[in-house]
Amino acid sequence: MRLVWLAAILLIACGDPPLDSQTQHKADAASADGKGSLDSGVDGVESADAGPDSTVSVDAEPGADAAAADAEPADTATQDVSGQDAEPDSATDTSAASDTADALAGDTADTAQGDATSDTGNDTGPPPPSTITGGHCDAPFAPPAKQDWKHSIASPLVTIQGGPNHRIRDLILPLGGTGKLRGRFTYGTLDSDLGDETVELWVQTCPGWVKWGAQATDSNGIVYFDVPASLPAGDYRVKMVLLGDQTVADGVIAAWPAGVQAVVTDIDGTLTTSDWELFQDVIFGASAAMYPDANTAMQQFGKKDYRLVYVTGRPQMVNRYSRIWLADHDFPLGPLFLTEDVAQTLPTATGVQKFKADLLNDLKSAVKINWIASFGNATTDIGAYYAAGLPKDKVFIIGPNAGADGSTPIISYTAMLPQLFSWPTAVQP
Repeated sequence: MRLVWLAAILLIACGDPPLDSQTQHKADAASADGKGSLDSGVDGVESADAGPDSTVSVDAEPGADAAAADAEPADTATQDVSGQDAEPDSATDTSAASDTADALAGDTADTAQGDATSDTGNDTGPPPPSTITGGHCDAPFAPPAKQDWKHSIASPLVTIQGGPNHRIRDLILPLGGTGKLRGRFTYGTLDSDLGDETVELWVQTCPGWVKWGAQATDSNGIVYFDVPASLPAGDYRVKMVLLGDQTVADGVIAAWPAGVQAVVTDIDGTLTTSDWELFQDVIFGASAAMYPDANTAMQQFGKKDYRLVYVTGRPQMVNRYSRIWLADHDFPLGPLFLTEDVAQTLPTATGVQKFKADLLNDLKSAVKINWIASFGNATTDIGAYYAAGLPKDKVFIIGPNAGADGSTPIISYTAMLPQLFSWPTAVQP
């Protein structure tokens, strides 16, 4: 397994198209009924950096080899930014949290209308008041104007090393909670960091997009943006745009009130037909095969107003490819969580099972998510879902382990559709 991921690192980072090509049209096609997802930068094996303290942590076991030494530091599902002592370097030093909170208190006349992109007068702006489905709409994104590199020699030397591997770590926040949205900007097979260049954060507010602010990347290519407590309930697509070449990282911020009803699903071997489909997708350039009607099954939950959360044992280095695959197959919008280090990718009780169980329990504790159904294919999925308190009749397992340990077997998603068509509509807070 580890050799597969290491081989993938060398091949997946070779190219990422500009904003206006490849799957961007898919990323900008989220519809009002909850269809659509995002594409994002590929995440490589990152060097350690100082992230913000968190109230909800994902316990990451230390890696046992050199690859783990370069792994992602554990990120958070929800974050408390009070008492931060590791602020990102910024030439522009724009505070999205304070500016957005001020804007929320006033009117929203500068918010984009129709399909237009809005750049508010003070370079920031809030989503308008919305329901829990806020952010679900068809709002094409017009990129901000390209700017000269701040470092005309050093930055091009980084970008010529290969395609951009930019990425965002999704956030699920309790309604009224604060957080920091993290992005990283790197290039090439060596995942070279692009430091001290300007990144803008844009948020899909429906019916348009609003710029929340600008920050400069630090020496590790990392940037943080504040997410204010005043963010209305909803699921918000976000884009971080690197102004020097207009390349983009995509992600999701979810702000959910206590008691939200949500469905969690694995990807490999659960939505795809095997755990090796991703390898074929990344290495050989073929689209991973999907179980027939897997997307239709998940769409039924979206149409019935359940929130979708994707939790996978995939490493961060395939963040972008995971989002592209979900978008290309019309899966509902939802936060995507990937493992943070090599140890968490291991198909063991102390590896991926612990990663998933800890994440689901952390979200259940901090955000008060009510997990109403779960989908997987492995015994580690079963163990994680049981550890998160899901009953056996709501732990749906497909493939060779279907029905194992009392789980509910999925013969096929097609056969399951009548049950999902009659599934009760969500009762959201």
